[in-house]
Amino acid sequence: MIAPNPQDRKLTPQVIISSRLADQMGALAQVYYLARWFDSIDAVGRAKAGSGKSEFTIDIAAAILGRSPGTVRKNLYAAHRLGYFHSIIISRGHVVIYYASEARIGGRMLLSELGAIARIDLAKLKDLKIVATEAHAEALQKSSEHKAKKACKQQDGGLPRKFVDKETLLGPVGKTGYKNWRGRTNVIWRGNRFTFVNEQFALYGASQDSIGRSLGRSSRTIQRRLKDTQKTQLCQIQPQEKPIRVENIN
Repeated sequence: MIAPNPQDRKLTPQVIISSRLADQMGALAQVYYLARWFDSIDAVGRAKAGSGKSEFTIDIAAAILGRSPGTVRKNLYAAHRLGYFHSIIISRGHVVIYYASEARIGGRMLLSELGAIARIDLAKLKDLKIVATEAHAEALQKSSEHKAKKACKQQDGGLPRKFVDKETLLGPVGKTGYKNWRGRTNVIWRGNRFTFVNEQFALYGASQDSIGRSLGRSSRTIQRRLKDTQKTQLCQIQPQEKPIRVENIN
């Protein structure tokens, strides 16, 4: 089989990843998920069910990943040594791989879960660490968002809480004016980095610390990976207290 060119317009160049597994596999996740992608298409670029066998060329893989052919070859062999591939044959630049399942790899790593399932553009495999972190953060945020929305519906007594979705929170103020928008959202002030909300705002989001704990990474690492991601940090004003920095909304 001749590996199809990902530049072919007939292809759907997207890869399905598991965020935590991709993070834990490090740089080798790139060649692993690339191999899975090649197995998901036939010789003319049509989608097909995966068989566990992948064929492609070193040169095409290097072009997709933005790495040298030598680096790709080295990472393929390293992934094989770690059990990500059951077998690998490289002959004259042509690669034939039988790859292990995500569940098998995650089990060998003793991961309790594989993380969020995300569909990403093939071109983004070059920045897989960042993309996997973004996908993981979004999943944690959605879980927090669901809990906040549920709590607003079930609140019994106490100060009423109001849920505001992130599209409204991060989106444009609109034609009604800033004062009207603040009244609808319970936002006191919104800046480039921080958004101050009143005590009736139902807090949700994912902090860099919580993302780091979930992935087993430091908050500094998460901060570096998400430095170019649009986000705001919510700060809730409590009566007679100083502002408290709480969660990130991406």
